[in-house]
Amino acid sequence: MAPTIYIVTDLTFGDGGKGTIVDALARHTGIKNIVRFNGGSQAAHNVITPQGLHHCFAQFGSGMLLPDTHTIVSRYMLINPSSMLVENSALQNKGVTSAMARTFISENSAIITPWHELINQMREIARGNNRHGSCGKGVWEATCDLNYSSRITLFAKNLDKIDLIKEKIGFIQQMKLDIAEQLYDQNPAYREQLFPLLEKVRWADQEKIAESYQAFFKQAKIVTDDFILEKICRQGAIFEGAQGVLLDADYGFHPYVTSSNTTMINAEEMLKQAGISPQRQTVRIGVMRGYMTRHGAGPLVTEDQALHNFVPPDHNEWNDWQQDFRLGWFDLIATKYALSVAGKIDALAITNLDRMAKIPLVKVALFYRGKEVRPDLFISNGEDVIVQIRKPALPQQNENNALTNALFAAEPVYFSDHLWTGKNIADRYVDPGYIKFLEERLGVPVKILSFGPTAKDKLFYP
Repeated sequence: MAPTIYIVTDLTFGDGGKGTIVDALARHTGIKNIVRFNGGSQAAHNVITPQGLHHCFAQFGSGMLLPDTHTIVSRYMLINPSSMLVENSALQNKGVTSAMARTFISENSAIITPWHELINQMREIARGNNRHGSCGKGVWEATCDLNYSSRITLFAKNLDKIDLIKEKIGFIQQMKLDIAEQLYDQNPAYREQLFPLLEKVRWADQEKIAESYQAFFKQAKIVTDDFILEKICRQGAIFEGAQGVLLDADYGFHPYVTSSNTTMINAEEMLKQAGISPQRQTVRIGVMRGYMTRHGAGPLVTEDQALHNFVPPDHNEWNDWQQDFRLGWFDLIATKYALSVAGKIDALAITNLDRMAKIPLVKVALFYRGKEVRPDLFISNGEDVIVQIRKPALPQQNENNALTNALFAAEPVYFSDHLWTGKNIADRYVDPGYIKFLEERLGVPVKILSFGPTAKDKLFYP
């Protein structure tokens, strides 16, 4: 029987093409439910149809360009109501008129308020040259509040109670104003940039925001977690992750991480709660490009500026928060680490292969060399040769930044002979030897190849 559950996650630093894979899977399998199981409004999952319709999905599922799919926003995803309505309007302008009507939001989804966004931006500005690569969307700030206390968090289920909305956002505004004033006072070098944001924190209109939340509630379908779990169990689903495993809050390279779990842990927990037995076939797909990318600060061991001469630009451009979009060669060490922390991966999807067509000599990092190879961080086969990043015994052990600092100092050792010889698969320009090489080194079969942005550009293997 065809699988009814897919879990899609990115094995790198995000931007791997999860959206296009989810869209293609929805078309290929006929599964109607797309479940968002982490992250928030900072997602940017680009989908282009064979007819040329393009949308960058932030809070809706990436299968919503199909007329009969549903988005399920789980309790593990935070939402920004105003941004979701803006995205809905963008979809309406493209002829997708029923996105909100086809979306189910967990009553326990936490709300990202304007104050979360503003403080998120102020914190990042105050870091100066030590930015973390935040998107400035407030997801981190709202997650910290949620983890601290549910009493100070506004939830989707609260949005029909005007008095409760006002009580909670009043407390949030005062709390964030205190933080904003501290950031302004403690960072004189950045006051010119911080002052406008401080004023917005101070003068944001509570009444108007509360009314907008109630207007959102009238359009949205707020449902119980039991409703969501029953729907998944009965109809199947494609679980769509956000960001990438190497940005995971527990196992990523601190402090350059996101605020949520980007592994499969949330999706697995939902399946367990839904009572879906181990005997039911579930396919866990790890997505990655044929080369490495990173949007934002943090270690990228195989970074090579020369790749910009060969790999054409895509939808990830320079922006004020994450700044440059960075490129590097495929990194076996980092990807193996992602596999070790992600959970069971059944299949790989390799994307953006069409962008590699003009690279004259493709390289893959087999090892790293490090000045100080700490045995608690790495496994080595020589004095300075790193063959594996150790999985921390406990989550968040990376928070002391020792691993991150070691990765900044590491240098890649490349293999390039006979990886790319100009052959093709099904008239697409990619050497099957390159795919086989990655399969053998990673120990996971490649089941999806992507040679472009549309579903027609995908090759599926049984």
